[in-house]
Amino acid sequence: MILYLLDKIIFNNQSILEDLTKALQNVDVFDSQLYAKPELVAGNASIGGHVRHIIDFYLAFFKGFEQKEIDYDQRERDHNVQTNVFVAQNKIQWICEQLAQLPKMPECILSVSVTTDAAIECMHGQSTLLRELQFIHSHTTHHMAIISIILRINGIFPDDNFGKAPSTVAFEQKQACVQ
Repeated sequence: MILYLLDKIIFNNQSILEDLTKALQNVDVFDSQLYAKPELVAGNASIGGHVRHIIDFYLAFFKGFEQKEIDYDQRERDHNVQTNVFVAQNKIQWICEQLAQLPKMPECILSVSVTTDAAIECMHGQSTLLRELQFIHSHTTHHMAIISIILRINGIFPDDNFGKAPSTVAFEQKQACVQ
């Protein structure tokens, strides 16, 4: 059962990244400048900034997984990913390929470093491959929700479920059936 869950969360991470890639293709078609443009209602963040942040978390995950010690605070913050949609799309494709090659070790124990307060040193905790893939999927969904808002403000309308948590989609479907 746990291997099934691992396969499922890997697939779900790949799927959400494919959804992101499709949205980025629309950005390039409609307005090539939009990707890097700061949006006031999003705290002056850009679509590219959120995409870079998503990619940074996956890269930190892969780097840390090799050493069994993940630190999401140690990110690349590659400016090219933030300003060039094609660079970002290539990185996303690479991430999807790496996800497919992950070893089937769902209960592999990982050390995870987290900074929750800038005045305090980072904390260390234990996690598993399965849990970290669940976390990174949720993190990606959260940033895609913000990207969705930026897109809609600029007249680009992604799929209705783009940036929605799977539990929200399921709830809305259930509510639609009741009505």
